[in-house]
Amino acid sequence: MLYLEHPVNVGFSTGKAIISNENQVAEYIFKFLTNFLKIFPEMNTANFYLTGESYAGMYLSYAANLIYTRQSELALKLQGVLFIDPVLASSVFQEDLPLYPFVKMNEDVFKFNATFMKQLESAHNSCGYAAFLDKFYKYPVPGRFPDITNVNKDPKCQLWRRMAEAAPDGLDIYNIHHKDGGPDPLDSKHNYLNRPDVRKALNVASNAPWERCSNHKNIFPNGDSSSDPTDKVLPDIITKGKRTIVAHGVLDGRLPLLGMSVGLQGMTWAGKQGFQKPIDADFMVAGKPHGKFRTERGLTFVQVAQAGHMIPHDAPEAALSIFEYLLGNRPSL
Repeated sequence: MLYLEHPVNVGFSTGKAIISNENQVAEYIFKFLTNFLKIFPEMNTANFYLTGESYAGMYLSYAANLIYTRQSELALKLQGVLFIDPVLASSVFQEDLPLYPFVKMNEDVFKFNATFMKQLESAHNSCGYAAFLDKFYKYPVPGRFPDITNVNKDPKCQLWRRMAEAAPDGLDIYNIHHKDGGPDPLDSKHNYLNRPDVRKALNVASNAPWERCSNHKNIFPNGDSSSDPTDKVLPDIITKGKRTIVAHGVLDGRLPLLGMSVGLQGMTWAGKQGFQKPIDADFMVAGKPHGKFRTERGLTFVQVAQAGHMIPHDAPEAALSIFEYLLGNRPSL
């Protein structure tokens, strides 16, 4: 298993490159893989899969599309891609449009007062989110989605931001069922990667402490100018690839499941728009239900019931099952 730190100047990675869009990110990943195989030629015959979580939805989409396009130049043969609670569609779809239904469904967790709930509901209606869901969130979809990507430029329609600012102390937005902010699975990694002996083994300069995130001035200095993967890149991946999986945790408050569902219903791949049937097949692990899934036209969408943003951490058995499906070790979920 190979863990890749990117874009340049994230983690231990260093360089002078200025990253402005996902095409550049993909180029650097492709160059890295090419150079990696020069140093480790024994890996040339290995099966190759890409996986990532959260904003890696952007990174993986563009990287996978470039690899499939230039596969003849890379000895590693890309077999499939797994996205975990990914950023794939417009922020309107993934954050603001699904926010009020998510909060309403989990009122016992958010504990907002009646006045604030009324404000969220009013904005949900006046911003057009309720009408959009009522008309277009269906299986199959009734037609092409209208362009609402600019709706959340109005501050009152930025419902996710408004929720986050009012959220109770200790709420873990990445898994709303965690208590007191939830565990931090990266704390131990932070300490481990900053140990002198580990840095020495990794050939990392002793004065280069590892940080999980980077605010480096060369990383998207003017924002990420790339199109949403659901516009074109993700459909191309599904068509070119053997297996493409989107896994999403039901308890994710950072990117609510409804938003991912709507984003995929707005995407056209393999000649049709969205899933034609609801995501209602039982996802079973060791004889126990762990959520729902559906596979259509090369894309699998699995909804994990007892997980938030970080599925492998929250539901390891379910994550392992999904991973085995990616590798082809099981024919179906």
